[in-house]
Amino acid sequence: MGSKSVVGGHVLKGPTGLGHDPHSQVSTQLSMRCEPSLFITGRNIMCRRTKFTLRTMVLLGLAIATALPQIAFAQTDPFLGTWQLNLAKSKYSPGPPPKSQTVNVQAEGQAQRVTIAGVAANGNPFNYTLTAVFDGLPHPTENNPNQDAYAATRVDAYTQIFSDLKADKLVGTTTIVVSPDGKTTTATAIILDANGRPINNISVYDKQ
Repeated sequence: MGSKSVVGGHVLKGPTGLGHDPHSQVSTQLSMRCEPSLFITGRNIMCRRTKFTLRTMVLLGLAIATALPQIAFAQTDPFLGTWQLNLAKSKYSPGPPPKSQTVNVQAEGQAQRVTIAGVAANGNPFNYTLTAVFDGLPHPTENNPNQDAYAATRVDAYTQIFSDLKADKLVGTTTIVVSPDGKTTTATAIILDANGRPINNISVYDKQ
């Protein structure tokens, strides 16, 4: 027959004669969990700290998981950097092409800061910028006599489409594609001149 022991007014039964069941004790220790209590105990404090720590780790993990793809994409975005116009590989119809042109693209949050500078065919220097936001909505441009707004779409990692707007009218579309090796960018543009006639330009840029 098992023995009985009285501890704190509770009767503990066990077949071993020691007043408790060792298997029950191990099971209780392994399955110990936080339970509601009216009393502040060391276990309550430990449970609260554990829950707080786990909650903090989950939130931190979510924040890192959200930020890492954006950081990785910004570091590997093939459009970023400085591009020099290669006149020998480019085609302008009817022309003439600019004497020189450099495009600098920098990450600006989710957008891109694009600076285009060079010398026009008539010898006049030009320099204008835009913050490319790829949401398909009109955004204003700066210091560009050919347009006052643009709408940009990111088709994939290597393809962008820009729609040029002036006085709320579409005056041109440019499709920009980066080569798979990231060394060349080709911009194919169909633009309307001041008389409404189409201009077809294929501008090839080399990564600097």
